[in-house]
This record gives sequence, structure tokens and C-alpha cells, in this order.
Amino acid sequence: MVSRHLLVILNRVSPLKLFYHFFGLALVARVVSDIFEVHRWSIHLGEIFPYRHLFEFIPLYSTSLLVVEWGLLLIGALLIFRGKNRWGSAFALVGLVMSLSQMFQNQKVLLTLVAFALTVGPRLNENALFKKNDTANFLKWQILLIYLISAVSKIFDQFQSGETLRIMSEQLLLQDISSREIYSVGAWLVILVELTLPLLLLTRPRLGIAGVVLVHGGFSLFLSDIWPFSLAMIALSFLFLKSPDSKIPDQRLVEIT
Repeated sequence: MVSRHLLVILNRVSPLKLFYHFFGLALVARVVSDIFEVHRWSIHLGEIFPYRHLFEFIPLYSTSLLVVEWGLLLIGALLIFRGKNRWGSAFALVGLVMSLSQMFQNQKVLLTLVAFALTVGPRLNENALFKKNDTANFLKWQILLIYLISAVSKIFDQFQSGETLRIMSEQLLLQDISSREIYSVGAWLVILVELTLPLLLLTRPRLGIAGVVLVHGGFSLFLSDIWPFSLAMIALSFLFLKSPDSKIPDQRLVEIT
């Protein structure tokens, strides 16, 4: 039922608007995550260890600049919600670069790449999604590469053994399932999904988007600190769908009866 309603929405709403709104939500989630998950305020006060993995030679700035960083992200999100996409992306880009200089996270890199492309690349419009638009193509490749690289990395990192899922199960459910085969099967299913989603986005975009929403929505229910990443991935998936108002006909947008 949920998938059916989602497909109906994809037939009626502009995918470009969905992309921008979900990207804006990802920026808001980035600030919320900093406040409640990472506790960056305490980090910049020096009360807890400086949780950083890169750019250690750059000193942590004061909480005053941290507020400026968060303000830039929230202003960027607000401008995007109001349709000022270029300006909103520019504000967000400055805030994200500031954030990356203080604490490195892969999800921040993704958000920074998206904001950079939207700020300096050709403007997106409804017809640009299926034309030769460098910004659209660059952003589409981000989600495809993330899934493919993640799947290959899991294979070579022995993720398929299921040990990682076993540890996550103990942390989230506070218990261990006795059968190790269940974890191994689950690990291979995760890898299979990551290899399948790019193909669905390219060939059956509506099903691909539904898959991205279900996968990342499910992950975020158990791992709340990945909401910015999940929302960004959902946003990028909408770029594979042509707008119902586009002047270019799309046979894949069929009416659901």
C-alpha cells in the first residue's frame, strides 16, 4: 500500500521539487544531527574529545563560529524551500565547507558535492533532467557510484561474513541471534540491494526511487545519525524521474489504475 501511494505521488509531483525539498531537509537534518547526535557544541567548548578524522592541523573554532555554520546551513535550506535554489545552495556550501574543516564525515562530503554542483553548475530545470545537463549528470553519478563502490567495498572487506550485522544486532536489539547463517544471508542481501538499485534507477526509475526510500528510510529508523545521508540519497534518486509537466514525453510515467 505504501509503495502504491509513493508511485502515485511520483506521477503527480515534480521530481525536481522533490529533489530540492529533500536536499533542504538533509541540510536541516545535518544541523539536528550535530546538536543531538554528535554533540558538537560540547566538542567546540572543549568538554569532550575533538571528534575529527581529517584536517587535524586546523584548530577547532569557537561556538560563535559553530552557530554561524549552523545558521548558514539553515538559511540555505530555507532559501531552497522558497525556490531560491542557487542562493540556498551557495549558503549551504559555505556552511558545509566550514563543517568539513572541523569534523570529517562521508555524508558531509556528499552534501558538499551536491551543494557545489548546484552552486556552480548549469541550472536544473524540468527538461534538463533528461537532456545533456552537466549538473544533473554529475549528481546522478554520485548516487550510482556510492552504491557500486559500497557494494564492492563490502565484498572485499568480508562484510558478507555477517559479522558486522551481528555486532549491529547486539547493539540495536541487545541480543544475539544464534544462527550465524542468518547474518551471512542478510549481508549478501544488503550487497545485492546495493548492486540492484543503480540498475533500477536507470531502467525503472519509479521502482528504483521506491527502493531507495524503503532502504534508507529503514536504515534511519535504527541509525538516527544517518538521516542527513539518507535524505540526500533519496533526493538524488528523484533526478532519475522525468517531470509529469515535462515537454519531453516519458512512456514510463503511466497512470496507475
